[in-house]
Amino acid sequence: MSVYGAMNAAVSGLKAQSKSLGNISDNIANSQTVGFKRVDTSFSEMVTLSNRRSHAPGGVIATPRYRHSVQGDVGQTQIGTNMAISGAGFFVVSKANSVTPAGVSLDSEMLYTRRGDFEVDRFGFMKNGGGYYLRGRPVIDQTTLNVSDLLQPVRIQKDVMQAQQTSRIKYNLNLPANSATFSPRHAVDSQITQNTSAAQPQITTLTFGGTAITGDTVTLTLDDGDPLTLPTPVNFTYTGPTNNLNQFLDDLAAAITAAGAQDGGGNAITAARVNNTITLTGGNAGPFSVTVPAGAWNTPFTATTAVNMANADETLLYSASGSFSGGAVTVYNNLGAPVDVQFRWIKTDTPDQWQLLAKDPNAAPNAWTSAGMITFANGIPTAVPATMALALPASNFAGNITIDFTSDGENGMNSVGENGLTQFYAEDISVYRLDQDGYGAGVLSDVFINDFGFVVANYDNGRSKVLYQIPLATFNAPNELQRLDGGAFNRTPESGDPLYAVNGNAGAGLIIASATEGSNVDIADEFTKMIVTQRAYSANSKTVRTADDMLEEVINLKR
Repeated sequence: MSVYGAMNAAVSGLKAQSKSLGNISDNIANSQTVGFKRVDTSFSEMVTLSNRRSHAPGGVIATPRYRHSVQGDVGQTQIGTNMAISGAGFFVVSKANSVTPAGVSLDSEMLYTRRGDFEVDRFGFMKNGGGYYLRGRPVIDQTTLNVSDLLQPVRIQKDVMQAQQTSRIKYNLNLPANSATFSPRHAVDSQITQNTSAAQPQITTLTFGGTAITGDTVTLTLDDGDPLTLPTPVNFTYTGPTNNLNQFLDDLAAAITAAGAQDGGGNAITAARVNNTITLTGGNAGPFSVTVPAGAWNTPFTATTAVNMANADETLLYSASGSFSGGAVTVYNNLGAPVDVQFRWIKTDTPDQWQLLAKDPNAAPNAWTSAGMITFANGIPTAVPATMALALPASNFAGNITIDFTSDGENGMNSVGENGLTQFYAEDISVYRLDQDGYGAGVLSDVFINDFGFVVANYDNGRSKVLYQIPLATFNAPNELQRLDGGAFNRTPESGDPLYAVNGNAGAGLIIASATEGSNVDIADEFTKMIVTQRAYSANSKTVRTADDMLEEVINLKR
């Protein structure tokens, strides 16, 4: 009877709308749940009999429509271990079998989620708000960022980063081609003249200051104040050790005495050092004077000239023309001890040739060393020394440090692989890059996930270490995944097997760091659906009452 069919259809309508209201209430309840995916309701007609002459009411079936693939709003959280997905894909997670004070036992089954509010727990695992543990691929090479193919639980070990000895210094710069040659300021005035009186023994004193440098040459002329005689000027070249002024003055005094100078009475003029002076003594037959002519003091340039001068009196190195600061860099030995190395460039007497000096303060008194000579042709080095040795403690430092002048193309002037050391016209030296690959030991300070989908650990030595790559799992039919508690999903035959891809590749979405994806529930839309559901439910209940009234009329026919 159609009245019964109408009543059954209306009852099925009530059930269907009840299910719809249940889905709506679930959506509204989870409107603020991170990564929640709403459930819509699909209504399907039930057909019992239907042809061109007759149609029997069958009713309606309500089935859920999962919106796992619908994107939720992404909001910033300022928490470094949070992440969201913009586009397709799911994070790979596992649930815990057991959690004890001793640790966590994780299930080997792979589950999937869009809930990215991960934080590091007390055991070092990254766990989200739903209680699921993140899986990633461990990075096995820090240079190439190659990763393992195995998905392992992401666990942050609070260990110490071992120190790494410096093996390479990257150095890019331009030297001024128009620079004057190296010309140091010397330790004695250019001219010294002292006259004496004829009434007493003739005494002249030469006072020196500063330091002596091996290879220094001095020419002295004894001027005659009649009847002083000197066969030839005194031409003296110092061959003693650098930074020994007394030795220098002793040798110079001996050279003056040996020159055979005499005063007017035929008395030999003798020279002797007294502290930092040379005293010339003659007879009493007339005045005489001693002159160090202008420009007579000369230091021939050799490979050790600037080094000796720097180690004897560093101020001479800084004040000389043709001497340029090349910057400073901190290098590390194998124990992580820092050493501040200073560079200095010297323009030699040879055209287009420069000398590189390096200073290690731990190697005093000979802190300055020569890294080598570099000659240029058309602004480009003809040959570059590959290595330099720093005088670090032998027990803690092994091997030389390579100075790499090749360019990485970062300064805008050179292409990758070209020489980053040039000599072109400029007002001053220009250092574009000066860094090194060593570092001291460090303790873990914080962990974050970057926009490339890598878990990165920061250490208090200023270094970072890439620990894991976070892959994304994609499905051909993500809406067919089985829903689990806590915003997790499991694969089903209908969803297909997961395909793992890295951030932004092979159909996977982009990982957004320090953010989470919110619920994809629209409150306004849910309230609209609630009103429609309520009206439909009322209409179905009205149908039941109407069918009941009709049946009652049929029963009353017997009375």
